[in-house]
Amino acid sequence: TEIYTLSLHDALPISGDVPRLRRLVPAIGGLAVTASLTATALALPSSAAQALPARTAATGDYTPSASEWWLANWRVQQQVWPLTEGAGVTVAVVDSGVQASVPDLRGVVLRGGDVLGDRGNGDTDYDSGEDGHGTAVAVLIAGQGYGTGTIGIAPKAKILPVHAAYPQITNVPAAIAKGIEYAVNHGARVINISLGEPVPSAASCDPALQDAVAYALAQIGRASCR
Repeated sequence: TEIYTLSLHDALPISGDVPRLRRLVPAIGGLAVTASLTATALALPSSAAQALPARTAATGDYTPSASEWWLANWRVQQQVWPLTEGAGVTVAVVDSGVQASVPDLRGVVLRGGDVLGDRGNGDTDYDSGEDGHGTAVAVLIAGQGYGTGTIGIAPKAKILPVHAAYPQITNVPAAIAKGIEYAVNHGARVINISLGEPVPSAASCDPALQDAVAYALAQIGRASCR
């Protein structure tokens, strides 16, 4: 499994907001369980729906905006999309939930789950007061360009939202572990966890997370935890 780390140290001009997203770890291929620290979520205000779309339903063309410099730097259009745009791949976003109603994610978000007892389908972002962390991650993965104009790195993938974290609350490894298990049991081939949690050392994973990854290995046969 390949693991790629995207570091965005410059501001992203999206819908007039200037968010700073410092670390996002998506994974491409097989089943990957990844973790990272994200400083501030990408802003997706309701007014974003008024932005000009980067693609049309008529053509199905994906044209990243000039501000998405990481796609150009990685030569995604030239070297990645000719191989795959994510079609047939379900990516679980284990996070604060994903606001499925935003235009950027039109037709992308599957019925997900909630491991924190809120009885939802994962399609509501509980980080709404902080611009929607899980939603931002989902748009960076599979954005359709209808709202803010953001095209994801895998625009033909589907998003499985798993609510496993609340904003401004220390992430509980047991909840993240349950989120991993839920994702595996519901068809995810990629699992994105853009969350941070204190650990005894830089080289260690929480035992609950290790058990969840072991479960993923047993079910799918290939995973990575770091």
